[in-house]
Amino acid sequence: MALCVKILNKTALFVNLDFKQLHMKNYFILLSFLIPFGFTAQNQATNSGGQSKQIQPTIIAIPKAKKGQDIRSILENSFNLRLALSVVKKSFDERGYTTYDFEATLRKCETMDLFTSKSQSSFQDIIAKNSSADIFVVVDCNIDDDSNGKKATVIMEAYETYTGRSLANDQGSSNRLRTTDYNKLITNAITSKIVPFLNLLQTKFTQIVEDGRSVQIIFGLDENAAVTYDDEIGNEGDLISELIMDWMDENSYKNYAKIANQTERVILYEDVRIPLKDQQTGMNYDPRKFGRTLRKYLRGLGLVVSVQYPRGQISVTLK
Repeated sequence: MALCVKILNKTALFVNLDFKQLHMKNYFILLSFLIPFGFTAQNQATNSGGQSKQIQPTIIAIPKAKKGQDIRSILENSFNLRLALSVVKKSFDERGYTTYDFEATLRKCETMDLFTSKSQSSFQDIIAKNSSADIFVVVDCNIDDDSNGKKATVIMEAYETYTGRSLANDQGSSNRLRTTDYNKLITNAITSKIVPFLNLLQTKFTQIVEDGRSVQIIFGLDENAAVTYDDEIGNEGDLISELIMDWMDENSYKNYAKIANQTERVILYEDVRIPLKDQQTGMNYDPRKFGRTLRKYLRGLGLVVSVQYPRGQISVTLK
């Protein structure tokens, strides 16, 4: 009798386990079926998890120049401007910022033959982008000399490298002195403003770290496009425009994607936030990575697209 009970118990246990295994197997089969068809999670590279880290920007100081001016001539003919660049860089270095050397970057760009008449970018843009700096600071210097002595004025204007958006600007002036020590005058002018300038710069950059870098994303239709934004895709009856909207909301940094306008041929996102750092790896997160992920998503929908990256923008064309 006891033996029969044991056999029955074992049989019940086997049946129960077999049922659970079958149940779990069916669950995973169902889950694997759902994932490819619209059950998506946010791109982990842009998923902040509600947190952000303090990051100090890298900086390069660049001389002020007008369009068409030869940068080499400016530097060779302006000792005071070269001195101002050196003092500004030193001031950043002394306060713990990582800086890039302007002349070293200039030589690299010249070696790569980037300064050509066909280039649509200013020399500041070319230098900044090829330095890998987060921020470039344009520096200008003037020495005013009259009967009461000399006074140096130094102007600093800071911009985010990728978008070119202004972050901070200030100017400092030295006391008027009867001296030929231009280093003293320029250092005096910069020292009077460098602390509040850097404080503002760090505040603005920290805001970018916390809220994400702002880029503009433009969706356009090729003139011979085979689709429209009102075409349905998939079995759920979603329009192309609706799928784009859902993806942008889901994959933008902290889910911030502000659409400004939509017409028959253009969908304009005026302000889309993407992180400075990959939220999964900690590596720099280039806007082109966001564009690549977006392109692959659209391709997965069966759409033919091309992506370009004008300054501060991601331009997507559906063909």
